[in-house]
Amino acid sequence: TNKNKNSNESPKPLSYQEYSVNPSFKEAFIIWFGTIFSVTALLNPITGTVFKKFILPKPGEGPDQKSMDRGYVLISGRGEGTNGSKVESELYFPGDPGYKETARMVAESGLCLALDLDKLPIEGGGFFSPSVAMGDVLLERLCTTGCKFASRVVKRPEEIKLKSKL
Repeated sequence: TNKNKNSNESPKPLSYQEYSVNPSFKEAFIIWFGTIFSVTALLNPITGTVFKKFILPKPGEGPDQKSMDRGYVLISGRGEGTNGSKVESELYFPGDPGYKETARMVAESGLCLALDLDKLPIEGGGFFSPSVAMGDVLLERLCTTGCKFASRVVKRPEEIKLKSKL
């Protein structure tokens, strides 16, 4: 069995949700419709050929350096424990997520596996996401090379117990 090195307990069930935040219904609809239209056009043999030949970028025609430097991504997360505690976290990447930051994340993940194997939280084999397999070791490497990470407790278990006794 695969267990976290730091715990003898079995993992608790996890629920996960992912979503996109848009400034307006109109913009959300345009993005949704554009995605549906583009995928449909790519899958159609006639329009797919037109898209590939005239619309999509050719290999090597990615964004220029200025565009990649202006890009960024901010990942926000919220968690709630089984005892009612709540935590919020944010992870900021200062470059284009499609090119610069992906390359940096892959490089730092490789360095974790090559240089910090004894510090990683998972023992054994299996399929794990980088954050589960490399945990704080990867987070520390990413923050050392430009990312910013912040986390805060919004509601502590003590506050929950105190309110239930009142």
